[in-house]
Amino acid sequence: MKIKIFFLITLGLLFVTSCGKGIDQVGHMGACDVYANWETSDYVLPYSVGDSHEVSQGNCSAYSHFGKDRYAYDFLMPIGTNLVAARAGEVIAVVENFTDGNGCPDENHVKIRHSDGTIGAYLHLTVNGSLVSVGDTVTQGQSIATSGNTGCSTDPHLHFVVFLDSAEKDSVPVTFSNTSANPRGAMQGKTYTAR
Repeated sequence: MKIKIFFLITLGLLFVTSCGKGIDQVGHMGACDVYANWETSDYVLPYSVGDSHEVSQGNCSAYSHFGKDRYAYDFLMPIGTNLVAARAGEVIAVVENFTDGNGCPDENHVKIRHSDGTIGAYLHLTVNGSLVSVGDTVTQGQSIATSGNTGCSTDPHLHFVVFLDSAEKDSVPVTFSNTSANPRGAMQGKTYTAR
């Protein structure tokens, strides 16, 4: 009995030390995250000032935002919605030849490398929806693409995720400075207006 109790206490301590708060925004245990102060975040919402969109799927959700994509966001929006760079950087990838509703796995996207080496990925764009080219330098808030419904997408939306580096093996938690309070990131089911 003493060994079992010792084991459970040790396991609990390991969980707390390695996973911080230990509960993600939809109540799952095991999320390891440290979100930047939203008021001074390096990121803005990836759509035009004045636009409002609902987060249909937030971070660490059971459907598809887990593993390397655990810190991704899905923003519901009609096809053709203007998208902006959430952070300044260099465009490193553009795909725009797939038609809306094409199905898995091929989606249109724009990827931008930021000054710290992280990669902002904007997925499910519409056909010919890129407004930038590989090698372009973009500023924060600059129009970069139009949203769509390509690839593994159940409805028109933007899948936005920031990867740690170009290997894209892990994502990083992101908050947004140009909207209402989001200390643990934008929350699933809530609507956020870009200011």
